[in-house]
Amino acid sequence: MLNFIKTVTLLLVSLTSSASELTIYDLTETQSYLIGTNSVYLEADSSTTYNQVLSFSEWKRNMSNSFKPTDNKHAIWVKFIVKKGINQRVYLTAETPNVNYFEVYVGGVSMGKSGDEFIASEREIQDAYATVAFSNDSQMDTVFVKLRLDEDFIVPISLRTEQRYQSAYAKRQLAMGVYMGIMASILLYNFFLFLSIRNKLLLYYCFYVLLVGLTQAAIFGDISVLIYGSNRLLVLLDLFVFSALLGIAVAVFIINLLQLKGSSQFHFRTVHFFGTLYIVVLFLSISRIHLSGLFLSVLNFCSAFYLLLLGLWASQRSTIGKIYLAAWSTFLLGALVFILENSGFLPFSLWGQYTMVAGTALEAVLLSFALGYHFNRLIKENITKTELISAQEKQIKELDAKVINAELTHLRSQMNPHFLFNVLTSIQNFILKNDKMKAVKYISEYAKLVRDHLNQATSTHTSIFNEIATLDKYMRIEKLRYPKEFKYSFEVDSSIDQKLTFIPPLFLQPILENCVKHAFKDNMNPGVIIVQFRPLEEHNIVQVIVQDNGKGPMNKPSSGHRSKGMTIIQERLVRLSKLYQDDKIGMDALIIDPHGFIVTLNLPIL
Repeated sequence: MLNFIKTVTLLLVSLTSSASELTIYDLTETQSYLIGTNSVYLEADSSTTYNQVLSFSEWKRNMSNSFKPTDNKHAIWVKFIVKKGINQRVYLTAETPNVNYFEVYVGGVSMGKSGDEFIASEREIQDAYATVAFSNDSQMDTVFVKLRLDEDFIVPISLRTEQRYQSAYAKRQLAMGVYMGIMASILLYNFFLFLSIRNKLLLYYCFYVLLVGLTQAAIFGDISVLIYGSNRLLVLLDLFVFSALLGIAVAVFIINLLQLKGSSQFHFRTVHFFGTLYIVVLFLSISRIHLSGLFLSVLNFCSAFYLLLLGLWASQRSTIGKIYLAAWSTFLLGALVFILENSGFLPFSLWGQYTMVAGTALEAVLLSFALGYHFNRLIKENITKTELISAQEKQIKELDAKVINAELTHLRSQMNPHFLFNVLTSIQNFILKNDKMKAVKYISEYAKLVRDHLNQATSTHTSIFNEIATLDKYMRIEKLRYPKEFKYSFEVDSSIDQKLTFIPPLFLQPILENCVKHAFKDNMNPGVIIVQFRPLEEHNIVQVIVQDNGKGPMNKPSSGHRSKGMTIIQERLVRLSKLYQDDKIGMDALIIDPHGFIVTLNLPIL
């Protein structure tokens, strides 16, 4: 019975068109066809049925490898014969994601429907491209295909065996998978970079890349089939919504990338105006106003042309502008080839459908380079500013150090006449007492001490070893001056290398002078002076402790005046603390009951 129906159908076909009008496609395991050239077709109202088409005689021979309806109110009917040399299912695919309605009749029976009008669950084959498969025992079938689309695009139709269809589908999925992988990698890299440096430009770029990927996925239908294929409203709106959001993201990103607000108020306002228009399109699309599609197409064309002119302007001003121009030109080239092929102005090719995808991927890569150049330039500028500030701070510190060192030199020079006055007074006392031997010995020891004193007065540092040697010479002289017996000792912590540890000179001699002169006066017990050197933990400082068993304090006036040497020491310590920016540098004094006095001196290690 089924064979009889097919025979009658073929007879009806022969009545409406001669056998020479129909193209016969001999289908084998290795052969596939792009239906088009020399096949016959007619254009009818979209409500036309299969039975009505059988009576039509206005069939035309197609001269290209694709079909193009006049408008969305008309449908294209295509007629051809399939000769099967193998026992496999036959797959017919509209090689574009823009088909709204796609139905296949074989032997007078509908084999299936597909297209954007049908949600994923209503399609027999879960493919973003409208696809219908059929299987028949007959070796020769007359096939009728009805298709309709909203866009002014051509529709190529491929004819394949199941094996060839699966191979082509896998390649198409691989191409989109590679594309989405590239876009996802760029998105994640820049997002993590944003989390690291918190620059808003990176966040704007992340939104831009995300919406580019979603828009391309919506154009090719993959996202609707894989994610929300069961929601008819989202399937209808996704392309318009994502395209409008992409336009807004482009405006925000370009304004910040090219810094238009500060460089050109005209371009800033123009890009801002286009962004506002895309917001209008977004609301029109959500409101499902029919004109939103036309408005979006016109807006896309105008904004694309303007952004190309903007790239030409920016390329004359900066390297980032040149990279932006290259990126945008790459996208436009890919989009132009895609549109011209789908509009019928260029010969259609299956891989030509991916020129816009490739263009957006390469554009995203180039824009990433632009961002990298932008942030590298910012880093260099910051480094230059930091180095300039550091150099200025260094110059200021050097000037401060020179001033402080000059003050320290001046204070050290004041120690010499003070010390000389004390020594000459002692010599005078020896002469008045007619003690020539002590006077000669005193002068001899004094000569040695003066030599050390003069060396230290012109130097900014001395080793602990040399400091102790000088102090020892001084204390021997003091023992000649004062008849009252006293003892002294120097103790150095074992962790300190006396010869390699350097400290400022001429600090300790005035302290020891005060110990001898004031602490032991009217003291019945033998005097003891201990000088200790030890490191101060966690600081680059030597702590010197001078302790005596006298009556103290050493600065207590005994003759109505304050010690000149101690005053100079205090002034020098204040300047050293400022020079080395360490408030630990200084001097403290402590009275020990009932007798004794301790002076703690913190000196920087030089």
